[in-house]
Amino acid sequence: GADPEAGGAERWGAWALVLGGLASLPVLIPVIADYVHKKSTAGGLASLSLGNAGHLMTSTGFQVTPILASAALLGALCARSSLRGRMLLWTVALPLLGALVVSLFAKVSAQYVFCSLPWIALLACWPVGERSLVERKLTLGYVALLALPALSSCLLYLGPRQGERPRWREAYSYAWSARGDFDAVLGMQAGLGEYYVDPSFTDIRRPRLIGWCDRTRPRNVRSAAASERPLWIVLRPAFLELWPSEQRLELEALLQDGCRLMRRFPVPMEGRDLDLYVYYRPGSS
Repeated sequence: GADPEAGGAERWGAWALVLGGLASLPVLIPVIADYVHKKSTAGGLASLSLGNAGHLMTSTGFQVTPILASAALLGALCARSSLRGRMLLWTVALPLLGALVVSLFAKVSAQYVFCSLPWIALLACWPVGERSLVERKLTLGYVALLALPALSSCLLYLGPRQGERPRWREAYSYAWSARGDFDAVLGMQAGLGEYYVDPSFTDIRRPRLIGWCDRTRPRNVRSAAASERPLWIVLRPAFLELWPSEQRLELEALLQDGCRLMRRFPVPMEGRDLDLYVYYRPGSS
């Protein structure tokens, strides 16, 4: 039978988690409010809520694959009958539900809920301990079904997908080596780009040689559009989803005003757009 002392300890542990969560609200609420302020997007609430929630689910689904999600659902059905299982369910559900609520007001990427990934994997493995599954001699096949996709993903991560990161180093190195002495370079992730072209530079928040091209500095785009200097622009189009429409139209007008696409730096993977583009606009003669 069940150990009453163990059950009591688990219940006290559950209450400790609840009280700890409530005590953390004074710290969490300002942080979440600041995040929503920085990541909020322009437009109607209903359409953006659907779009942001869809982005959260699709980006989360890149790691929580259909196989892993199905196994976790099976684990949830098996785990709900025990107190430990229910605590695991809450551990998985609360961060996901919190991120989903925040996505109603701002764009939330899966990186903010990947703290739950080990617990989702543990939930997916819960049926392995079920006697019925062991008696049917399905344990080995079930574990292989969970492990093989994860192993293949690791191989792709270390191989063709190059760490699943945009190729900022190559894009900025290309623009920097192709530029003339009087050319201006503008780009997203400008501080990171300057570090790649000058490894001795460490203050990536204040680049000196590469101008920012992001939604918080619209003046840079306007100045570049009015300048007669030759111009190189490094950008990731996926980031434009976060830009207010007015600033996005200004950048698109700049790209159409005599700019031509020089190079594209893709990362071959499904479900995420990590491509980078390098544009060039000759100076006015």
